Parts: sequence; structure tokens; C-alpha cells
Amino acid sequence: WAVTWSTPTSSRSDAPSRAAVPSTSNCPHQNIALKLAGHALSLGNTGLVFWATGQGLKVLAGHNELIGVRMRAHASAGDLAGVRQEWESYERVIVGDAWSDGEPAPKLLALRHELLTPRRGGR
Repeated sequence: WAVTWSTPTSSRSDAPSRAAVPSTSNCPHQNIALKLAGHALSLGNTGLVFWATGQGLKVLAGHNELIGVRMRAHASAGDLAGVRQEWESYERVIVGDAWSDGEPAPKLLALRHELLTPRRGGR
């Protein structure tokens, strides 16, 4: 099974750039990457999670769900610094891209809080 990853191109000068597409777009690349990454995460294969999400992020760097899966993978490995690094990378993207208003997605903000808040009761 092979997946070819490519970026759509257009010869029209008025065609929107990749950055102009909001992260909520329903792009097949992100859907495939999310499914593969979710499956890999359920198996504990963080290497595959990062590979799959990395492919999807090549198409749309600020995709909220892909960033969220990466943050969960870091957290599942006990790597809170990795969670913070993913968040900081995400912040740079949303501040720098034209499609973004510079504000983080509420769900991703909640996930960051959930993953970085110390658990009570030994967990």
C-alpha cells in the first residue's frame, strides 16, 4: 500500500495559495494522515504517528487535528517538552499565515491544557 503525497498546484495566478486554505478544510491528505496517525497512536507507534502527521502538515502546516495527534503522541510517551514544542510550532504557524486570525483553535487550546496540567491522585 502506498500513498503519494503531493501539493496541489495551479497555473492560474489568482489561485489561492496553500496557506490561504483554513485548517478545517476537508483535504484527502489530512484525512489519510489523521486515520493512519490515529491508528498508529492506538498501537503505541509514535514514530509512525509523527511520520503520518508530518506528511499531512506538509500540505497544511496549521492543521489543528494533526497538531493535536502529535501532541497526544508526545504526551503518551511522557514527553511534555514535546507537547510544548508542538504547541509553539503551531503558534508560529497561526501567527504567520494569512488564513489565520492568529488565535489558537479552542479545542487545541483545551487539549494543551489537558495534557500539560498535572494529574491529581498519582496519575
